[in-house]
Amino acid sequence: MNNDIKGLGTPNTLNSDTRAKTNEQRSNATSQQVAKEQANDINRQAASVVRRDVVELSKGAQALKNITDKLQKQPEVNDKRVADIKAALASGNYKVNDLVIADKLLQIDDLFE
Repeated sequence: MNNDIKGLGTPNTLNSDTRAKTNEQRSNATSQQVAKEQANDINRQAASVVRRDVVELSKGAQALKNITDKLQKQPEVNDKRVADIKAALASGNYKVNDLVIADKLLQIDDLFE
C-alpha cells in the first residue's frame, strides 16, 4: 500500500504530473536565461556603436563662414585710418569715391555666388 500524501513519498514515486511540471519549470528557466543573455549581448553591441553626425553647409553658408573667418582676423579698429578720416573731415578735405564703394559692394556680392 502506498501512503504518498501530496507528493511526500519517496523520490522515485513522484507522479508523472509532478515530473512534467518540474521539467517544464526547468525548461522555462533555461529559456529565460537564454533570452536574458541575448538581450545583454544586444545591449553591449548597441553601446559599442559609434554614432557620428554629419553637417553639410550650403554655398551661401560657406561664403558667410569665409567672410566671418576673414573678419575675425582683422583688427577691430584701424587707429591710423580713423585718425586720417577725422583729420580730413575736420579740414573739409574728405571726399567719397563712388566707384570705389560700388566696386567693394560688387566684391561682397561675388562672395555669395
